[in-house]
Amino acid sequence: MRFVKFFIICFGVFFLILLGFSWFIPSEVHVSRAINLAAYQSTVLNNINDFAQWKNWYDGFDHVVLTNEKMEKNKLVSCAANGVLLNQIVSNDSLVTVTMTKNKRPIENSFKLIRYANVDSITLQNYMVFKFKWYPWEKLSSLFFDKNYGPIMEKNLVKLKEITP
Repeated sequence: MRFVKFFIICFGVFFLILLGFSWFIPSEVHVSRAINLAAYQSTVLNNINDFAQWKNWYDGFDHVVLTNEKMEKNKLVSCAANGVLLNQIVSNDSLVTVTMTKNKRPIENSFKLIRYANVDSITLQNYMVFKFKWYPWEKLSSLFFDKNYGPIMEKNLVKLKEITP
């Protein structure tokens, strides 16, 4: 009985330490990658704005079947793909933001075009925003998101660069 009490007390203390440590980890994590493209801004935006074009450059999208498609101004702005709901919420001449929702947890995936004066290329920045609850295991797992999602984002941007004339 003494050992059971000891383990329960140790577990409680460990959980409180873990909870205290997780308070110092932010509830929102941004993962970002960028690439320079020698292409026209409209060409890049066409590839990003059209979910049907994502199969050409977005990793894992090549075998996705789009369902529940919603069109606005002859452009696909909302669809479901393998249990993930995609919604294009912002689209203008320099920013496209897509929310990806699975299990009621939205992830913001944004693409921002940056043009500098006197330069013949544009910079495409891709950043993802993850929001977490107060749970220590969620916040601790966020410490590894850059290492997990960063290489995938880089690969996608390189593919986009290859297919963009």
